[in-house]
Amino acid sequence: MLGPLARRSFIEFAHGYEYTGFWGGETVKSIAKILQQWLHPGVKYKPATEEAAKYSNETVQKYIDTGIAVARNIEAADIDKLITMWEIAETSYANLGYRTLPLADFVAAGVRGEGLYGVEVEREDDEPPLFHATHFRVRRRHRGAFLVQGRVIEAAD
Repeated sequence: MLGPLARRSFIEFAHGYEYTGFWGGETVKSIAKILQQWLHPGVKYKPATEEAAKYSNETVQKYIDTGIAVARNIEAADIDKLITMWEIAETSYANLGYRTLPLADFVAAGVRGEGLYGVEVEREDDEPPLFHATHFRVRRRHRGAFLVQGRVIEAAD
């Protein structure tokens, strides 16, 4: 079950996102419709990507879908809501005890069509989780640098 903050983020995302992105030719609003399923317990999640459909665990599917959504919409001016979705999904995924994947892996899978490797790899007992979504948000805000199709791009001043 989602907490109040996560639930509010989903609602804001599902109802307030106006940007048309590059999600396989669909709009980001269609992604919002898919991700809105998270609000309704008991409704089976339908993976939005072929990569996510390879896994049976819904948490893993949501994590892959949101990571690929960020990768495919990385140049969008208002990507913060997608990053929030990725952060929520990444936290749930890490809580299962798995190592998280960096954005470069999602870019390889979602933009270049390469396979997504390292999914459902368990962390060592003393290994803390890495939160790549939060790292990406901080790096994007404070340094102005971000990853586009496998390359680090510096934002213009």
